[in-house]
Amino acid sequence: MATSLQLIVALLLLNQLPPAENFNVIAQEKLVTATLGKAAKLTCYLNPATSAEHMEVRWYRSVLRPYVHLYENGKSDYNEQMQEFHGRTELLMENIIKGNVTLIIHDVRPSDEGLYNCFFVSSSSYNGAEQELKVKAIGLEPLTHIENYHQGEIMVSCQSKGWYPEPEVMWRRSDGAIVPLLNSQATVANGLFNIEASINVSSGFRFTCVITNTISNEVAQSSISISRNIFGTIQRSNTSRFVVLTASFVVTLIFLLVFVILFHSMEEKNNKEKELLRRMLQSIKEKNNKEKDQLTKEIYKMTKETRELKSDNEFLRRMLQSIKVDITLDTGYHVYNGLCISYGGKSVVQNLPNREFGVLGLQELTSGRHYWVVNILRCWNGCIVGVADKSKLNPHLHIPSPQNGIYALWLWRGDFKYCKAPGDPLRIMVCLEIENRSISVFCGETKMLIHKRYFGECLRGRLCPFFRLSLGAEINFF
Repeated sequence: MATSLQLIVALLLLNQLPPAENFNVIAQEKLVTATLGKAAKLTCYLNPATSAEHMEVRWYRSVLRPYVHLYENGKSDYNEQMQEFHGRTELLMENIIKGNVTLIIHDVRPSDEGLYNCFFVSSSSYNGAEQELKVKAIGLEPLTHIENYHQGEIMVSCQSKGWYPEPEVMWRRSDGAIVPLLNSQATVANGLFNIEASINVSSGFRFTCVITNTISNEVAQSSISISRNIFGTIQRSNTSRFVVLTASFVVTLIFLLVFVILFHSMEEKNNKEKELLRRMLQSIKEKNNKEKDQLTKEIYKMTKETRELKSDNEFLRRMLQSIKVDITLDTGYHVYNGLCISYGGKSVVQNLPNREFGVLGLQELTSGRHYWVVNILRCWNGCIVGVADKSKLNPHLHIPSPQNGIYALWLWRGDFKYCKAPGDPLRIMVCLEIENRSISVFCGETKMLIHKRYFGECLRGRLCPFFRLSLGAEINFF
């Protein structure tokens, strides 16, 4: 669309000039043939002979711009030259004073083929002429060879590469007769044509493959001779081959029968050996499975004992490094009132419904490792054990939390189901490591670690054992 518009605008501008009557433009050759990869010369001249030194001389194809080459103001202008011609055009100006100019296109390609317009513009006149450029390429000498033999005929083929445009191909006998083509195929590679043509031969002659360029009529050819005797030789060879093949087939059949018999016998023997081997493997497998089960049980037992031993070691290590705290409850400093404390502060019961109450131990801990033993006699609805910071404790708040000065662990039936059934008495040991900022709970019977938490920097003052009981809960420290 844009190209057509450019052409229309250019023609309208040119039509505003005076009619061309001072000179004519003549193409030296209407048809120019160039060899692929060589240079093409397009020559135009003015009649009568007039100097074109100060004219505009333009070579273009279908539109004025982009152009193939432009001479203007005494020099070549490449600003709007067609991309495919960059670096490949040259203007011969030896005879420009006589109005004779020649455009040279170097390294000619198949895409250069087509029409070219040579256009001259002076200050008072303009005119042009048209030339056609044809590109040719002569391929390699044909390669001839015999393909195969079938039913009394020999297939002969020839191949050649590097032609442009697509050439004509034929096979000719030595007596001048044209041999009909069995097939002919042309393929394109890098813009050039590759040719292959085949014929069937049934008698002895000299056969010539002739490939002709349709532009220049240049020819490349190659010959192959087929002797008359070769057909008889091939037929006799085929007969001998048939006899040999028949004999080979019979011998092969005999060997095959012997092989089948031997194979059948060996297969029966192998089946018996396989069955015996299968039974042996099955027996070994069953024995291995039994040993594997026994070994698995032993490993499980050892793993369990190792885990228990590690738990005992951890418990003993903590106990040896810790100071036992003999808990006595603070009867004068309840976190929540309403608990029944007895036996000199060694036992506490919570019997008020819909309420949960807390109580502190008298002991104040500020450093080191400490542990205390708690006997939970009843704990259907859970109870809470932990530590409280007396300096931060708010007795009017009902939620144990670090913000309220209490860090505690909730002992609920789900957490201890592997130690005791819900409702049964439970003995636990609570370990406090102040420097490590952690609190741990061990099962008093198995010595296994039940839970461990770090309370960080939330508690820093005087730490006291803390207990919170729900309805029906009872604990003591005997």
